[in-house]
Amino acid sequence: MSLANKADWISQRIRLTVGQRLLLGLAPSLLAIALVLAMAYYGEIGREAPEYVVAGSALLALVSLLLTWSNTRYLVGRLRRLGRSDRVGEVQSNGNDSSDDDLDRIEGTVARLTVSLEGARADAHQLEQRLQEQATMLSATVRGIAAQVDEVRLPLHILLDARFGEVNENQEELLVSARAGADAMDASLRRLATVGDADREALTPRLEPVSLNDTMRAVLPMVRASADRRGVRVVLQLEPALPSVWANRSALAEAIALLVTRAVGARSSGDTLTIETLAQRAQCVLRISPATLDFSSDALSIVAERILRAQGATIRQEGASAEIASPRTTASTRL
Repeated sequence: MSLANKADWISQRIRLTVGQRLLLGLAPSLLAIALVLAMAYYGEIGREAPEYVVAGSALLALVSLLLTWSNTRYLVGRLRRLGRSDRVGEVQSNGNDSSDDDLDRIEGTVARLTVSLEGARADAHQLEQRLQEQATMLSATVRGIAAQVDEVRLPLHILLDARFGEVNENQEELLVSARAGADAMDASLRRLATVGDADREALTPRLEPVSLNDTMRAVLPMVRASADRRGVRVVLQLEPALPSVWANRSALAEAIALLVTRAVGARSSGDTLTIETLAQRAQCVLRISPATLDFSSDALSIVAERILRAQGATIRQEGASAEIASPRTTASTRL
């Protein structure tokens, strides 16, 4: 192995940065100054340089040469590689090679990337503005349709609850179906409005200390009714003395109801659905197992995620379980 290769090997083992290599490049100049001073002193008449000074000077000169050669070759090699990588793009786009210096090509690349970055930022800002406008338009449209649906629901409720005349069984069945459809349409529109408000950051529920166990107990009757219709067994495991969480009580209950109802609907007759609460570090978790979240196509999961995100909670998939994690209050607070 030659001295130059040994110097390269040593510098690679030390793992010097480019800045350190440039600073190390000053060493040959400093050594040269010391050598010149020594030779000037011993070069006067009547003085003779000792052998160790001559030997040391020769060694310093050799070390300076090796350091300079190693650092220069390393930096030139890096610049050439950067220049070649940029030149490939130039050849592909222009069809001919560039005769500029490597640093010129690198500077050109940085300039083009800067322009591209500014364009991407402008596009991202424009896209964000469009999404904000679309969310605002969606919320306004949904609320207008929901108001029209309410005008349909009210007469149907009046016709069914306060009879103004004789209604046969077929007519009553039609009215009941129409009212159920209007109620389902109203619920869907309100969920869509919730998503639109969350996307334009207009959904700001008031947070308060809430017991996750009590919220689950309040939702449990509706969950059991849905599970009984499908023949699904629900197992509830609540951790005692669970700390309270920062949440909006009604919004948290709505999100839990959406996710649990979806999980029940995905089970078959005879299956078991387990719901448990537990404390994890700075969060309290409601775990639904088995349950699979699908934010790409499942509307209920999307609505639940928006509701939870607006109150600082998260919804996540952990293995075969779906988890609602809400930030807990102080450890001493119990509800």
